[in-house]
This record gives sequence, structure tokens and C-alpha cells, in this order.
Amino acid sequence: MGIPKCIILIVVFASGGIYPLKGVASDFSCEKYLSRIMPFPYRQVLPYTCGPACIHSQLLARYISSPGEGKIAKRTRTNEKEGTRVEAMVDVLHSFGLKAHFRESMTLLEIKTGLSKGKGYIVNIQSEGEGHWANVAFVTQNHIILMDPLQGDYSGSYSHSDFLSIWYGGPTQPTVRLAIEIE
Repeated sequence: MGIPKCIILIVVFASGGIYPLKGVASDFSCEKYLSRIMPFPYRQVLPYTCGPACIHSQLLARYISSPGEGKIAKRTRTNEKEGTRVEAMVDVLHSFGLKAHFRESMTLLEIKTGLSKGKGYIVNIQSEGEGHWANVAFVTQNHIILMDPLQGDYSGSYSHSDFLSIWYGGPTQPTVRLAIEIE
């Protein structure tokens, strides 16, 4: 008979928040995902602080005290013109005692395997013609679900092919799949 599928997966965080995942029930099995580290739902304050917001979310998910998006933005020298440089994001994650590596040319299978081993991923996707950082929550058989700081929730559900069409380094790097891997 197998493991029953979830109709709606409810995620409860230490802060008392309860967050349902919508639109992805068809290929979820509950037990497989409930024991993982989940990026904490968080909405970025400014239009260009997606990188610091992702770091803030990853810290909270690991019960690491975060100084907040604003202070992380200062530490990473995030600005409206350039956003957040990947090297600065990795350095800040290291400063909190996390192992973090910038990876290029990643695959969905690598991310799915890493998630099952407790790793976290911040991916660089294209949104409205610009680079945008988002946390990976799940990779299932048919979907990838992002905790997108632009929305502040798990509303970023994409089929694998749709995700691959936005997960690239922009017009000058159409095949580069950028991610920060966090242990």
C-alpha cells in the first residue's frame, strides 16, 4: 500500500507559525520531508535584499540567532544597483559557523540528494529579467518548491522544466546553474 500522500503538508516552526504548502500535494509523502531542515518563511524588506533575506531564513531554520535582514545586508554590502554578491553571502554564512560553498552547473538531482542529507540550498533564478535569490524547500519527483523571499512563503512551486527555464546565470550565462550549498 505504501506511504499515504499528503493532501496539504503543514509545517510548524518553533516561533509558533504554521505554514501550509499549496499546490504540490500530488507527489509528497509526509514522512520523507518532515524531518528535514526547512528554510524559514520570511519576506524580504527591500526589493533588492533577497540574498540577505535567504541567509536570515537559513539561519532561523537552523536555530541560529540572526542579526536580521538589515544587518546581514550591511555585512554583505548589498545595494540596489548590484544586489548581493555570492562571495559575500558565502562569507557571512561562514561567519555563523556554517559550511557554505558556491556551486555552478548544479543539477536538480544533486540538490534533491543534498536536501536528503540535511544540506540547504540558495539558488539564483531569473525573475523579471534580473537575478533573484530563493531558498529551496523541496525537490519532488515532479516539482521544486522554493521559499521565495519576494513572497515570504512557499508559493514558488515549479515543474522541473519550468524551474530549469529560470535557473540560469542570465543572458550572458544561459547554462550556468548557480547555487549556494549549506551544511
